Amino acid sequence: AGMVYENWHSPDNWDPLLADKWEQVSSKEWRFSLRKSLYWSNGSRMRLSELKAHFEHLRDHGSRHISILRTLKGIDIDEARHAMRFIFHKPVNESLIHELALADAAVLHPKNLNGDWSITSGPYYIASQSRENLVLKGNPYFVNARPAIQSVEILPPQMIEGEGSFDLMKRPAYSFHADIQKWEGMAAKVWGGYPVTI
Repeated sequence: AGMVYENWHSPDNWDPLLADKWEQVSSKEWRFSLRKSLYWSNGSRMRLSELKAHFEHLRDHGSRHISILRTLKGIDIDEARHAMRFIFHKPVNESLIHELALADAAVLHPKNLNGDWSITSGPYYIASQSRENLVLKGNPYFVNARPAIQSVEILPPQMIEGEGSFDLMKRPAYSFHADIQKWEGMAAKVWGGYPVTI
């Protein structure tokens, strides 16, 4: 899960996720008020110090999609207000909100940095993994809502009869943009007897 998420149906395109409010305090500072009850998928409380460490790590090791966060000077934590103040070396505009909505800026548990996805901030976590399958379980503590599908088993392509390979893609709900239609037209429509779009 990220601090915010992109909602094409929202008036300003951004909706709260981990953060429930945000404001630009000055040209170089943004304040994010976080939800009071934030939990990892194992039920342990998300601490502001963990989130601070995550964004500092992202600043130092971010992907090519992370550019604004690379200019982060520091983060102040306000436990009483359950808020974080991001301080930058140079002026930062609303593009920061877009960057915080990207998958690359999703909040990771420290174990995720070592390839262990058994604890996550998102809607699913890896419950088990083997050469035969990968099982995802719904995160009962996910900030938005518990996922409607509680368990997903992903089989390697060679175990799916008649299939050589397949791709998973996320289709934004109720949206049919031209780029997505192009890829969707090339994707398989049915796997295992059920229509699927991820």
